[in-house]
Amino acid sequence: MLTLKQILHHCGPINYWLHLTQILYILFLIILTIDHFLIRPLTPNITHIIFWIKILPILLFFPVLIKGYTAGLIGLCFMIMFYFISAVVGFCLPTRSFTQAISIGLTVCIFCFSMASIRYAKKIKN
Repeated sequence: MLTLKQILHHCGPINYWLHLTQILYILFLIILTIDHFLIRPLTPNITHIIFWIKILPILLFFPVLIKGYTAGLIGLCFMIMFYFISAVVGFCLPTRSFTQAISIGLTVCIFCFSMASIRYAKKIKN
């Protein structure tokens, strides 16, 4: 009978931090979409243009996050700081919504989990 340790050793090391980062990344994209189209809709003519300007920089890191490249995760951490600052500034405005509070929490978690993923990946290599 196989023990849990033998099963996990057979499967190889799994970077759980990377999986958590991927899940929170998808949730963050959903929150950005909800915030833009449902919570604070703009005029129909410029809504899509502003949405793509807002979401395109974070979407560029989607292939990096799927592959789990260490250098790309570092870039994601730097990019997510801009979204954190934007969420904090939006939360301090009088027209704040609950999506800014959720965005603050998600950006902090994405940053921490991706850094833990980088550290775990380096530990596996050594």
